[in-house]
Amino acid sequence: MAASSPGKLQIEQFFESRAVDAERWRDKNQYYYDWLSQLLKFFIPAGRKVLEAGSGLGDLLAAVAPGSGVGVDLSPGMVARARRRHPRPNLRFAVGDVDAAVGLRETFDVIIASDLIGYLEDIQTAL
Repeated sequence: MAASSPGKLQIEQFFESRAVDAERWRDKNQYYYDWLSQLLKFFIPAGRKVLEAGSGLGDLLAAVAPGSGVGVDLSPGMVARARRRHPRPNLRFAVGDVDAAVGLRETFDVIIASDLIGYLEDIQTAL
């Protein structure tokens, strides 16, 4: 994917370089991710149409049990891992830049943007 700016290219490269160890990092911090999953499941009823921006491994998206879920991440390596971890017909994962409007022509009931805001170049545009 072509990054939209030099800063975005650095972020893409950062997460791409960490994709190899992403599962290990998640396992090492399992308490945090389990807590976050439980919190999101409390607020998001199962069966909703959900977009997760900055989806990483796709675990949060899968955890909320969407009727239809889309995960978008800047890192092709993370997207590949998410597809392997969650091969469900109701989930799809795509490489895309939320800041550059990834081209989704859909509406969603819920958008998850966990651990993402600090990596956005223009928060207002992304929102």
